[in-house]
Amino acid sequence: MFISSLLIKNQYLKNIIIFIILLYFIIIVMSTSEKKINELRPGMRGVNVKVKIESISEPRTVNLRTGGQAKVADAQVSDETGVIKLSLWDDQINMIEEGDMVLVENGYTHAYRGENNLNIGKYGKLQKI
Repeated sequence: MFISSLLIKNQYLKNIIIFIILLYFIIIVMSTSEKKINELRPGMRGVNVKVKIESISEPRTVNLRTGGQAKVADAQVSDETGVIKLSLWDDQINMIEEGDMVLVENGYTHAYRGENNLNIGKYGKLQKI
């Protein structure tokens, strides 16, 4: 094992290092595993979830903080455990239709006006399945 190659002579210290590595691995695996809507809480990052598109609102134009404008639409999405609002931006709006099954990868959640919302963000991915 690579821990032995660190030339750590104290067994207690070796065990602590192994424990930390295992804990880190568990946290990474747990945070990237696929979730259900009822497991989503505000402030989560790295969210992966399969959902059905129930409805999509009419797109609206918004002014960006960085300048310029973008189109945004709100989709109501569901799985067998619940419903949540998903924000769709620009090209994502035309990529899906009501009734489609999609996978949100590396999304995030936040609370807005007391409701939990799902977002794809610039590091996330929306994939039709």
